[in-house]
Amino acid sequence: MRLFALFLGTALAFVPQDTPVGVASHSYQPTAAVHGTSSNLRRPSPLSEQGDVCVAITGGAGQIAYALVPLLMHGRVFGEGRKVSLRLLDIEACVGALEGFAMEIQDCNSDLVKEVVATSDPEVAFMGADVAVLLGGFPRLPGMERRDLIAKNVPIMAEHGRALAKCAKDGVRVLVVANPACTNCLIAATSAPSIPRSHFSSLARLDQDRLSAMLAEKLCSEETLEQTSAGARTQEPERQHAVRTRQDRNILQLGPSVRGVYVWGNHSPTMWPDVSGAEAKIDGRWVPLQTALQRHGGLPNGTRLLSPAREDGTALDLDSAWRDWISETLVPAVRERGTKVIEARGKSSALSAANAIANHLKDWLHSSTSGTHAGVSMGVFSDGNPYGVPDDVVFSFPVECGEGRHRILHGFRPDMAMLDESAKELVEERREALETLRESERQALS
Repeated sequence: MRLFALFLGTALAFVPQDTPVGVASHSYQPTAAVHGTSSNLRRPSPLSEQGDVCVAITGGAGQIAYALVPLLMHGRVFGEGRKVSLRLLDIEACVGALEGFAMEIQDCNSDLVKEVVATSDPEVAFMGADVAVLLGGFPRLPGMERRDLIAKNVPIMAEHGRALAKCAKDGVRVLVVANPACTNCLIAATSAPSIPRSHFSSLARLDQDRLSAMLAEKLCSEETLEQTSAGARTQEPERQHAVRTRQDRNILQLGPSVRGVYVWGNHSPTMWPDVSGAEAKIDGRWVPLQTALQRHGGLPNGTRLLSPAREDGTALDLDSAWRDWISETLVPAVRERGTKVIEARGKSSALSAANAIANHLKDWLHSSTSGTHAGVSMGVFSDGNPYGVPDDVVFSFPVECGEGRHRILHGFRPDMAMLDESAKELVEERREALETLRESERQALS
């Protein structure tokens, strides 16, 4: 094992491969904390307090980590007054890249970064962690079936779960991003029985963000684009429109802010993007989708949008043309967006994924969404949900959250056929993953 540790504002220490853990000099006191025994670190997490935050990131040499760390080191997630200690974990072959990344973080000279540790040892990475972001996993290679991907990732997630249970703080919160995210989250939690399952979640926010952006783009009518290109001053100051003309299709247009959209189910082609409760911010006010469509020319005045989809009457259904656009264009576009990004740039989403992770963590750990209209999409354990999804799978629901807790929102009337399809897929993934886990445990004992 190699360990590279930077204690920013104090000293630079390199611990060679053969150096025993915990032998750093007293001038590097943070090393003693990183490598202390788990017994003296098993205390509640200080996430709701004003202390430093220890964040472990697996897949630390990857492009998502490279985009995520700047958001952490500039206070985007934990606030502008809280220092972070970063633990970057990757496989042995990537530790050199981790060391270079740690140097770059030091060179940023951020007041909010207390220390950086680059390591290939999960127990070192998770020691004393308040938050763990699991980015690292076996990638899906060309021709690989989803079940093959699950089989490759089960041992990785099981190892990480065991290390979290042994080394992280009692109040650690774990966000799983590596795909298949929902089932990876299940295996990590199963392998860490001492950590409450409510402390685990998987990323669904990126799909929600994609859905919001695509719906916002659709709300931009030709009339709106003409007004924008003419310099109209009716735009919201926090979100400007980019103009796309018929002659130049390479400029993406950004519509008004959208909320009240969710993604249900698995992070897979069975996910269900839900716009039944959508609202758009028009001229500084949140208005129902029907009003927004009429404002932007998407529906003629007087068009009636039928059948509220929530019992409180705040959601709405759409006329047949819009239902067709949603089912035939919007839903497939959200499901396929990741593939389109890969086709366009030769790599998977990184900047947007990092942004979604930061928003997920901020909403989950700090800013409460309770009492707001929107809530957020989050992959959580399905136990006791009101929508008939089988227990013991990780499934994306609309939730309200804050201060490290979450609650599945009630009152929706989702498309049950869509939910059933995704639930069946997750139940099958669970069966395959648990079989793989049991087999690997038997081999370890033999």
